Amino acid sequence: MASTPTLETATSHHGRWLRNLLRPDGRRVHIAGSPEEHERLRRTLSTVEPDGQFDVYIHGSDEHLEVVREIHAHHEQHRRELREAHGSLYEDFEHIHTQLSALATELHLLSEHGVALDANFSKYGYSAHLRTREPDSSGNSIATTSHDPNEKRDWSAELHTGKALKFWKKPVVRQYFHKGLLWRASDIEEVASFELFVDLLYVGIIAIVGDNAAEHPTGKGLLEFVITFAIGWKMWTDLTLVISWFETDDIFQRLWVMFEMICLFGYTLNLANSFETTWTQLIAFFLAQRLFAASYYVWIAYMLPMVRGYMLANTIMVVIPSALWIASIHTEYPNRLGLIFVALWFGQTPRI
Repeated sequence: MASTPTLETATSHHGRWLRNLLRPDGRRVHIAGSPEEHERLRRTLSTVEPDGQFDVYIHGSDEHLEVVREIHAHHEQHRRELREAHGSLYEDFEHIHTQLSALATELHLLSEHGVALDANFSKYGYSAHLRTREPDSSGNSIATTSHDPNEKRDWSAELHTGKALKFWKKPVVRQYFHKGLLWRASDIEEVASFELFVDLLYVGIIAIVGDNAAEHPTGKGLLEFVITFAIGWKMWTDLTLVISWFETDDIFQRLWVMFEMICLFGYTLNLANSFETTWTQLIAFFLAQRLFAASYYVWIAYMLPMVRGYMLANTIMVVIPSALWIASIHTEYPNRLGLIFVALWFGQTPRI
């Protein structure tokens, strides 16, 4: 008697297809999302399932369609046999099963799917005007395939099943309003490790600026503290805002963060005697960071028409005060203070 085919795993919520099937004859079927994953999956399964009682098909292929039809026909035949054997009892069971399936779907949307929404939106409360976009299903990997934890696994083969980090990826706006609705990714946003390091670096900068002000507790010392603190704060906010606005997660983003940190280090090294001897060097590192941020805004405006106006407006708010900062280098103290405070006013103007 042929065994009844079953589904060994639930549907993948990201891929929205069954990854594992069982044929009527007991042979296991694994579904890969791409030709590359097909090869990786076959190599790994050759190690973890040495009996060879499995098939690997690419999702959407003729073989995949054929095996699904085969299992579907088997279940249809089994259902007809049960209906003929049990009559009204089967009809009652079928009705209850339909109701339970609908309720299970509703519970999933209200609980598990709602968990991700709550993690992203809890501080603002629930809103009926919120919509979420499911992540792209093209990035499925072997990680969604379940295995018996007692089975022997080839860890060296699975080292190649992880997600590769791309050098460059088109930025994606993390959230935006469209026709009165707030669209936001459903994935839970996690703080990257480099963000924590940048925050720690800025804490050190605040400590250095504060120490300089404590050594000279005068009106002039307070004035210098306000100026240097505002410059450092602007460098830090440029980095954190761009990371919170756009999702890239590529190597280019990490190189950009590294450049920003180099500018922060250079700015920190010239803090001690900035108003006496190192003002030019301090402003040079500050302008390098600001103008690089402006060029990034222009690039984002070109890549994402949806936020083009916003990015160009921010670019203007960087270029205008940059001219004033350059002029302050060529102006003697205390005459440069007027240029400095006008430039700070431009730089700290609330974003559009």
